[in-house]
Amino acid sequence: MFDLLLYVVCFTDSQAPGLHAYRYNPATGALTPLAAIGKGVANPIYACADPAKRVLYVIDVVDECDGTPGGAVAAFRIEHDTGKLTLINRKPSRGCGPCYIDMHQTGKFVTVASYNSGSVSVLPIRDDGSLGDAVSAVEHDPNGGNAKAHCFRFDPAHRFALAADLGIDQIKVYRFDAATGVITPNDPPFLSAAKGAGPRHLAFSPSGRFAYCQTEYDNTMIAMAYDGGAGSLSLIEAQPTVPADCTETSYGSDVHVHPTGRFVYGANRGHESIAVFRADAATGKLTLVEHVPTQGNFPRGFVIDPAGQFMLVGNEKSDNIVTFSIDQETGKLTPTGQVTDVAKPVCFVFL
Repeated sequence: MFDLLLYVVCFTDSQAPGLHAYRYNPATGALTPLAAIGKGVANPIYACADPAKRVLYVIDVVDECDGTPGGAVAAFRIEHDTGKLTLINRKPSRGCGPCYIDMHQTGKFVTVASYNSGSVSVLPIRDDGSLGDAVSAVEHDPNGGNAKAHCFRFDPAHRFALAADLGIDQIKVYRFDAATGVITPNDPPFLSAAKGAGPRHLAFSPSGRFAYCQTEYDNTMIAMAYDGGAGSLSLIEAQPTVPADCTETSYGSDVHVHPTGRFVYGANRGHESIAVFRADAATGKLTLVEHVPTQGNFPRGFVIDPAGQFMLVGNEKSDNIVTFSIDQETGKLTPTGQVTDVAKPVCFVFL
């Protein structure tokens, strides 16, 4: 097995580096620090890479970019041997409080969700990897409502882009024009979650038949059937992600599906756990397997390695990354004993 390059995005106070590069050993799950990058972003929160793994695109939570109010997106050239990043350019994200970014499979566009403005946008990628000005920007509630977009990602076929908005309890679906990057509301335009649920992050099964949404406020994992031809969602069920006797105030955060599609994982901030579910391949329904303590405080983000062997959990408030091995038959998690100290980890990008 060859080691992989891993970038960890961390909250920062503009004084400490917010991007950290590691060498990842896929045989053991161990991390070896390579580089810490502080230039080019003031307050990074999320990132993605282009399909060729040449460029890392990073959300920067700032008040303005090039005179435009709102956040920014920064493009960095990747140096694979050292993990170092070189800034290519920055562009306004066309939204306030950007918090999520995803890459189209062509490598020609990125989607951005902005929490504070309750909006989504699309930025084009030029041939040299640099960012262009946004070609689409849509407010979910232009009349000043409570929209809080927290995720905007492509479906498996990259024909539609879906946005989880925890302020209006909707998962919106947009048709995506791969030639222009323009988004238009699908028909139907959204699936409603339970009132007050707070849909936050989305993940798809490898088959593309099912989607799963971790809610922030009512601590549930929503299972949905997905019609990739029509871009439509239909509710299957919503399963609690914390135990019935949970007394802590807890907020759901991240969700990931195992590469086999057999297991779905959701993170709980407050209960400080990962909820492990077995997913039925025929129906998409979920069965709780276990709750696993994250051995830290406030697991905001986590990632499953490409081989599905290990999980890395970022505990934001205890400033560490904890590595777990994944049982391939049951989906259960076991701490490996490997703990990496880093300030406020929130997002992971494997190359």
